[in-house]
Amino acid sequence: MKHSLSLFAVALTFALAATAQSQADPFQYSYNWVATPVSIGASAGGGVILTSSAGGPTNVDTDTSAANITWFSSANSNHPDITAPPSERGNNYSLAITLGDGVVGDPTGTISFTGFLGGSLTHDSANLANAITGVTDGAGTHAGQTSGVIDVNGTQFTVSYNGFTNPTLANAGAISFHIAAEAQVAGGPTAPEPSSMVLGCLGLMFLGGVAYRVRRRKTDLLNAAV
Repeated sequence: MKHSLSLFAVALTFALAATAQSQADPFQYSYNWVATPVSIGASAGGGVILTSSAGGPTNVDTDTSAANITWFSSANSNHPDITAPPSERGNNYSLAITLGDGVVGDPTGTISFTGFLGGSLTHDSANLANAITGVTDGAGTHAGQTSGVIDVNGTQFTVSYNGFTNPTLANAGAISFHIAAEAQVAGGPTAPEPSSMVLGCLGLMFLGGVAYRVRRRKTDLLNAAV
């Protein structure tokens, strides 16, 4: 009996160690933004510059700048630069975010936003407004929508417009988004973790061993009494 308990304790230790290891490995994903074009022209030779923000790996939902915004102009406040009117599509830039697990060769997915950034510029100020005009995601193109959803390699990503900050002489502006990632379970109930299956089998084996020894002890006692 003591020998069985010792074996059970050793097996239990290994199973718990496997569980701890699996919980120690955090979910991680990567993202990367590309802004197009890199600049939007204005009426008197100035313009707005869109610089794609660096992405990177993370393991939590995150707020991110898709593009940092700066400007250049020699105009004064009496005759400011005015950004060019939107195209026939109603936008003058696009922002594309590529999402994946960061492992080379694994699948990735892209959500693309269109928008219009306009206003007035002088040599020392920018008065701009931004609007997201549509999105193309895993379900197609959606005019006027400001969020997109895509499934990539078992993870559902939702990217939502989070606001605009005007640039100043001291700081760049930003077009910002929120990224939410959720691992999806493909079909049917969730399969138990290997460590849970091991613990279950060990429990059944242990109980079976105890029951066998109880029956055997009863048999030995009955035989001894005869």
